[in-house]
Amino acid sequence: MPRVLLAVLCDDVRQELGGKVSLMGIFTRFNVSDFTQPMPSFHVFVKIGFEALGDYPIDVELRSSEGQRMFQLQGMAHVEAQEQTTNLYVANLDLRMGNLRLPRPGSYEFALRSNNQQIDVVPFDAVVVAPPLVQ
Repeated sequence: MPRVLLAVLCDDVRQELGGKVSLMGIFTRFNVSDFTQPMPSFHVFVKIGFEALGDYPIDVELRSSEGQRMFQLQGMAHVEAQEQTTNLYVANLDLRMGNLRLPRPGSYEFALRSNNQQIDVVPFDAVVVAPPLVQ
């Protein structure tokens, strides 16, 4: 079974020289003043380890804490290199989310699945923030 080594929400993902990845602005909460407007764009970044080379189906589902599915993305993780420190074959998934609208304040999660088995969950909250006062 795949093993999630890292799963976060962040503002930006940068591919650095030498194969490094830099994650900018890691967070778990959206401060929202108007739920009728789309959220600012962000990334769901996941580092997954597998036991062998190959292509693996990956599903990412956004759902509310009550289990209501908002949407689902399906794709493949292509794994071709073994990581020395873990002895796992590792794939980085960088999913850029744009124009996402949440229906209301509350708790949400991105559920990560492979071969119809949940392998991890990335929870986050959306809270109401009053707009700044104009003087």
